[in-house]
Amino acid sequence: GVYLLVTHERTEAPFLPDESTMLIEASAGLDSIRIDAAFDPEGRQLTVTQEMTLRNRTGQDQAAVMLRSWSGAYLAQETSPTASDELYYACYPAGFDPGGLKLEKAFVNGSVTIWHWLDEAQTVLSLPAAWAEGSQALVRLQYTVEIPRCASRFGYAEGFFMLGNVFPVPAL
Repeated sequence: GVYLLVTHERTEAPFLPDESTMLIEASAGLDSIRIDAAFDPEGRQLTVTQEMTLRNRTGQDQAAVMLRSWSGAYLAQETSPTASDELYYACYPAGFDPGGLKLEKAFVNGSVTIWHWLDEAQTVLSLPAAWAEGSQALVRLQYTVEIPRCASRFGYAEGFFMLGNVFPVPAL
């Protein structure tokens, strides 16, 4: 496996407030996203648990939490953003190889929810749940990501893994 550990060595400065206190105060009321992912380079796969705390800032009650998952477009040749005539052979030199997010479980506020993909490319994810204006929704997703052999922002090519736009994010 491959693991990434980011560390920061703190330099003491008695005249500055504690950085952790500053961050907690600055982030109050903001959305948060936590991603726990296990990377399997041999299988070209990520196994992910993603937790999000999202606030409804739309100005009205919502019947669903909406997310965007751009990697779903790579599941089929017809929807792949790299399958255009100009890009196809550059991105898929050995032919089309599917990849993308495969959702296994979804929870909103601790309850299992049935999700719906609202488009053929599986990039718009709807999680039905009553979501009042100004309230928070706690979203938990469990999924795998198959990484295609594709020379693009999302894929594997020439020994490199590109994971651009791989994780679901709140939709506008």
